[in-house]
Amino acid sequence: MKNLTLIALVILLTGCAATKTQTVNLTELSAVEKMKMANEAYEEANLAKAETLLYQITQQHPTLVEAWLKLGNTYVRQGRYKAAVRCFDEVLKLDKEDGRAWYNLALTRVKQAIEILETAERVVPIDSEHQLYFLELHSRLEQKLSRQ
Repeated sequence: MKNLTLIALVILLTGCAATKTQTVNLTELSAVEKMKMANEAYEEANLAKAETLLYQITQQHPTLVEAWLKLGNTYVRQGRYKAAVRCFDEVLKLDKEDGRAWYNLALTRVKQAIEILETAERVVPIDSEHQLYFLELHSRLEQKLSRQ
């Protein structure tokens, strides 16, 4: 029975190495392996896969700063700013001096502000005195973002 199990494991591992399209049991992978897969998915813009892997990592290893940062960035790329803010806040709970988290949090808040201004521009009557303020602030924020 042991030999049969060993042979099955070798075949499974050989098959997994030969092709990336085979199903992998994510619960059996280490955090390092999941992080590698998540980074690959992120770079390939497969954000759903990256999100799934990163979320699992943060649940299994809640103090892993890199996973929280990448998950936050994944949410930003999906336009899910509230979720991204939560991730960057988690990093800052773990390390309040992490400059990457502060920078990403600030950028995310700017993107949220732009969304709010765009909504205000649509909702507030065009002849309102506030429209000029919305447009001006919107323009300044967009300029700042484009310099990044």
